[in-house]
Amino acid sequence: MSLTAVIDFMRAVKITPLLGDQVKTARERASQRCQGGFDDEYLDQLVKLAEQAGYKISVKELRQVPGFLPVNDPN
Repeated sequence: MSLTAVIDFMRAVKITPLLGDQVKTARERASQRCQGGFDDEYLDQLVKLAEQAGYKISVKELRQVPGFLPVNDPN
């Protein structure tokens, strides 16, 4: 696992239509649950989608990327 894997996964999301649609759907559902934000469930879904696409990332690594702190995180 590494931050590089997160970046590679996010690049794959942009260039792979099916993966992009899956991430978009997960984001929209999180936005509905969190009034425009997202939560740990969304991050968990990203980890699962990444794993299915062949990437090994973690929620901890996602949180190191700017913009990936859930709305209920006090930090």
